[in-house]
This record gives sequence, structure tokens and C-alpha cells, in this order.
Amino acid sequence: MMYLVENTFIDKETKELHEKGTIYKTDKEERAEELREGGFLGAELVVKEENESSEEETPKKEEESKGKKK
Repeated sequence: MMYLVENTFIDKETKELHEKGTIYKTDKEERAEELREGGFLGAELVVKEENESSEEETPKKEEESKGKKK
């Protein structure tokens, strides 16, 4: 699981610094929920597969730009 860090903090379990705007990765759902409730983490981030989005978007952009040139 991955979360956006909303407030800088030092993890009491790992002693690692997590700065605002970075990504916090963990497999511990309970710990992530603690940090979310404390205002340190935002909602869980969902990763899109790169192949899906690039295949869908590229032809659309090319078609749009061709239509504008004519």
C-alpha cells in the first residue's frame, strides 16, 4: 500500500523521516490507519498500469492534433 505524506513525521516504529509530499509505503494496514487518523497520511494511492494509460491516451492525442491542423 502507498500513501501520500500530508505532514512530515518520523515513524516511531522504523525511526525513518517521511517528508510532506513524499510516498509512504507499507504492508501494515493497521499502522497506515493510525498515521491517517493522526493526519500524517492521505488516502491510499492507486497505481495505474503504465501500458493501459499510454495505449489509450496516445492515439486520442494524435487524432486531436491531426484534426486541429486541417
